[in-house]
Amino acid sequence: MKVMALVTSALIISYTLSGCGGGGGDSGGSHRVVAVAGLDHYVGLGETVTLDGSASYTTESTPLIYDWEFLDLPKGSTAGPLPTNSFNPVATFVADAEGTYEVQLTVSDSNLASGIIPDTDTVKISAPMLTLFGGSDNDKAHDIRLTIDGGYIVAGGTASMGNGGTDFYLIKIDDSGLLEWEAAFGGIEDEIANSIVQADDGGYVAVGNKWPGMYILKTDSIGNLLWDHVITPGAVGRYTANSIQKTIDGGYIVVGKKDKSIALNKFDSSGNHLWESLLGQYDSEGHDVQQTPDGGYIIAGQSKPNTFYDSDVYLVKTDINGSFEWEKTFGSAWDDVGYSIRITPDGGYAIAGEKSFESWEAFVHMYLVKTDSNGNLLWENTFLTEGISYARSLQLTSDGGYAMTGGGMVLVKADASGNYEWHRSFGGARGARGYSLAISTDNNYVIAGSSGRSTTDAYVVKTDGVITLW
Repeated sequence: MKVMALVTSALIISYTLSGCGGGGGDSGGSHRVVAVAGLDHYVGLGETVTLDGSASYTTESTPLIYDWEFLDLPKGSTAGPLPTNSFNPVATFVADAEGTYEVQLTVSDSNLASGIIPDTDTVKISAPMLTLFGGSDNDKAHDIRLTIDGGYIVAGGTASMGNGGTDFYLIKIDDSGLLEWEAAFGGIEDEIANSIVQADDGGYVAVGNKWPGMYILKTDSIGNLLWDHVITPGAVGRYTANSIQKTIDGGYIVVGKKDKSIALNKFDSSGNHLWESLLGQYDSEGHDVQQTPDGGYIIAGQSKPNTFYDSDVYLVKTDINGSFEWEKTFGSAWDDVGYSIRITPDGGYAIAGEKSFESWEAFVHMYLVKTDSNGNLLWENTFLTEGISYARSLQLTSDGGYAMTGGGMVLVKADASGNYEWHRSFGGARGARGYSLAISTDNNYVIAGSSGRSTTDAYVVKTDGVITLW
């Protein structure tokens, strides 16, 4: 197993004015030119960087001449050359390598006889270091949770280590993103972990799939296996286990799918299976579950009313024993899915997922739904970002708003009313996908997912929403 340190593909452009108003001037001291490169902005690896010097100015009425040049390039970059002696203030290049680009803009008066001294502005495009976890084969991170020591536990799948095929993959990292330990669990069949929680004793309980059943296991705080169980669906059919949460009695609740029904399964603290409740309509799946203040459960997922309809976002409430109480659906005439749910401070629910406007991927938007405690719609909003746009994970933020991550490893921030505030992209040309989002102890955002195209690695990034921290 290898741990690879790479730079993020969310490249940050910062500008430092080196001569603004201070360097230029004619022989009489009354005329000058000022170079201004523009505002800071992000680009992704493989994207086009636009350098805009149009805010530069002169105290004369003569046109300006713009000269752009690279002062430094990251290793492996073939960007450039940039235009010189041009009347056009705009220059572009492709960010073809991860690292730091340093570009200098020189602005001069086109009247060379004026004697006005040219002015310069330096542009830096930089990306801090990140860590990828994985080996030579496919590895993915599907869930990340904050741990009691301020670090993080990550669950997913690895084909780079273990006993063959894909195995459960657990990664423990500290609050700086450094690896503490990693472990793989499973047999010669394929097993993949979809969700994980920290137990009251400091260990970890992970759940996922082991064809055709559900696989649940517990480790101690350093990744040693304590117990594991396989729950089989019977003579026919299959299980999918998507989300696990701790319950108020010290046990665990797991939601997923059994055949064509939402499967809600209760386990005690030792992983013994206590009961199962099957819910939903014609074809349904539960993607996330939370225990409600009354001891019951609220589930977000998707459901089809019959074979002729596409799926809707499905919200279903049960009592403490998994018995059905009520259900609601939301969405469009096309396929819509609820992937993540949170109980909001007002007692209602926030659901994040995807909403389709056509029957193909290009028309899929991030979807955020807010309801009251009875599931009645209060508001909804969609968000379209670059690349594939869907929300796989939702967190409530300290300002009362919402943060989501999903396709393309995009982080989207919305205010308390669901209005768009900002978004950032991570992963760029590496084909990254965001699967899970955690809020750190210092109130920043930590995203886990996968990165890579022909093969993938588990990918974790921490950001304050402006810069990448690790």
